[in-house]
Amino acid sequence: KLQDEINTVKPQMQEEHLELLHQHFPFKGFIPKTELRAITVSQLQSVIRFCEANVVDGKWYDTNPRSAGQPLSMDVLNLYHVNAWIIEPATILQKCAFVELCSDTDQVPDWFVSHWWGDIVRDFVKCIAKHCEIRRLSAKTCFWICAYANRQHRLHEDICNNPTQSSFFRALEIAKGFLLLLDDRATPFTRAWCAFEISMALLNNKMVDLVDIVVCQNGEVSMLTEGVPEDDKYFKTLFREGAFGQVGDAIPSNMARVALQNKFDREGQFPVEILETILHTKIEKSQASEDVDRQRILNVIADRDIELPPLDTHPNYAKVHRLLVRTVILTAWPQLLAKGLVDEWGLVEKLREDTELQKVVLCFNYIKECDDAAVASLARGLPPSVTNLDIQLVGCPVGDSAAETLAANMPPQLESLAIHFNDTSITDVGAVAIAKSMPSSIADYDVRFHNCKVSDVGAIAISQKLSAGMKSIVLNFAGCDSVSDSTALAVAEGLSSAVESLVIYFGGTKVTDVGLAA
Repeated sequence: KLQDEINTVKPQMQEEHLELLHQHFPFKGFIPKTELRAITVSQLQSVIRFCEANVVDGKWYDTNPRSAGQPLSMDVLNLYHVNAWIIEPATILQKCAFVELCSDTDQVPDWFVSHWWGDIVRDFVKCIAKHCEIRRLSAKTCFWICAYANRQHRLHEDICNNPTQSSFFRALEIAKGFLLLLDDRATPFTRAWCAFEISMALLNNKMVDLVDIVVCQNGEVSMLTEGVPEDDKYFKTLFREGAFGQVGDAIPSNMARVALQNKFDREGQFPVEILETILHTKIEKSQASEDVDRQRILNVIADRDIELPPLDTHPNYAKVHRLLVRTVILTAWPQLLAKGLVDEWGLVEKLREDTELQKVVLCFNYIKECDDAAVASLARGLPPSVTNLDIQLVGCPVGDSAAETLAANMPPQLESLAIHFNDTSITDVGAVAIAKSMPSSIADYDVRFHNCKVSDVGAIAISQKLSAGMKSIVLNFAGCDSVSDSTALAVAEGLSSAVESLVIYFGGTKVTDVGLAA
């Protein structure tokens, strides 16, 4: 009876293949809620191992009517093929989801994966594994992937007219993170269901805590991460001859800039052509196999009746586009600067147009293309909405002009400011300019002039801007050999009882016990 039913659905399936499937993926038990059928990396890897062992000698072939009969290999095997040769036949007896062949208990999604079924499955799993490595996730971390979570023989249970009542949306509501997995053509941006998932993750006050983007190109995995992931918080190279730890050791908390440098170094490998695709993505242009799906998805994004004709333009479409552009700006600006693409891609104008942007963190350390003109362009692009500004310019060929332009374009409502001018040509002129522009609203204050030509004149100007509302202060004048006790006295006079954290570097200056005592 089972064989007859299989032959009705997939005539190419043979009893020997079914038995092999049931041996490797025996039914474990039903998990009632689709949104709780996430899958672990090890469970995904078991699928890959089965594929590698069986997609040989022409035993598996394409079932797509347009290419039916073509022999399959791991180089071309995608999720459509896996669904045809593994998921559907392995689950037909119980009409269950594939995850129910892996577990009989809830597997709560930590991450929601948005992708398209044409991804090469070997690359897909490689991306998931790399994501786990960079985030340093545990082996128990679960990823919600529709093909494995939905019951393919009873899809009406999981996919309905209203996308917000689908299993996709319910899983998104639970997941802590959103992982957008791209192929080398960034195909998900052209698919309506992916556009729905991306939009829901970014809109609605952001349903998830973290959004990462990963791609596998020519066998190499690259990833853009929101924030600094755990693996970047370990030394990748020997820093200052190992004075602070060896390669592989955790980076001390007071050296967070090294972790940020690791992040930008890693993300600098992300394919430029994919970044350009993201920059020009228009979700309203996405397509679906069924026009009615596209209609309903766009109406959900626009917060309209799902049965209305879809709109060509809507503020929510524009907002999703702006948030995707923001991702490129905040992760790839240094890389694009080094490649001479900042002006060509109009990043300054796009940054300025993001009037809801609040946090800008960019690391240009040791990038030779980051000169006074490059910093001036960035400064002119900063929107007034920014409240958290962190710009690292360590070892860049910048001088007082860069500091003056940053000062002239300082967002007026800053609450947190970090500017690192270490090992640059900044003098008192630049330091005074930064000091004069400092908004009184700043609570976290981190300015560094290590090995700069700053004397008491500039250092005192910076110190005199310490305000009563500041809670965290970092001042670095190390190596500024014209800084003396006068600066230390100015710092002491400016401190208030509200300060919770204070770090000051005076190594290599003329500060004596008198200044330290103050």
